[in-house]
Amino acid sequence: MRCRMIQRHSAWLLGCLVLAPTTTWAELTQTQSSVIQCINLEQFYSNQTLSFALFHSSIPGQLATTTHQFTLTEGGYAVSSSSEAKGLLTLFYSGQLTQSSEGKILPQQGLSPKVYREQRGNRPTQTSEVNHEKHNVFFSRTGQTTAWVSNAQDRLSLIYQLSALLKCLSPMGIPRLLSIPIITTSQLEYENFQLNQASLLLQTTNQTLQTWVLSNQGSTKDEIIRLWFDRTSFRPLQIQIEDSQGKQLTQVLKEAKPSF
Repeated sequence: MRCRMIQRHSAWLLGCLVLAPTTTWAELTQTQSSVIQCINLEQFYSNQTLSFALFHSSIPGQLATTTHQFTLTEGGYAVSSSSEAKGLLTLFYSGQLTQSSEGKILPQQGLSPKVYREQRGNRPTQTSEVNHEKHNVFFSRTGQTTAWVSNAQDRLSLIYQLSALLKCLSPMGIPRLLSIPIITTSQLEYENFQLNQASLLLQTTNQTLQTWVLSNQGSTKDEIIRLWFDRTSFRPLQIQIEDSQGKQLTQVLKEAKPSF
């Protein structure tokens, strides 16, 4: 059971507050001119490498290291994530988890994923590919196609899109609720995130930092997603997935190169 939970949820591993109706990313870019002007990830990320320590609530100690690499390309971006098990986790988790996301950077939308890939160990790579001309997404895992939704993010691009959104909206006031379409390896569905402020004790550095926290807690989903972002640099500090039994898989930032 523990093995299945770790393998299923670690793919994600991969917040003034006036209550407002749920706001979609598309609505924000259409109604907030400042968002359109400032969503330019080139000023935030350029050949950035983030290193995270991976922890599981039922296993002591650091279980793996996850490395994110964000690179600007001509007119677009490429981001990759690689997690390699160490110690006790190797008994439950075979091989390495890798993810990648590639796409364009659009002036009014930020990241626009084209291809999302995910692979565990020696298993076949699962690919989700957007066809913008046909307005659909093809999932190699199921062989099925579904309608594409504008502003959709994949599991990896989501983190960096949210980082940009927080930085853009911070001077004006950030909506309490966000509804974001997310592309996985088998479907495209909306996630409703609540936004709050909180102090976070960073386990890797023993520092207490002020953060924005995004969570889909309270939704009808089986798993709870929590994302912590530094309120000064807006970098992702912690990424956590909690299953229906309360078990948590958490990535905690160790190091960022070069500094933000």
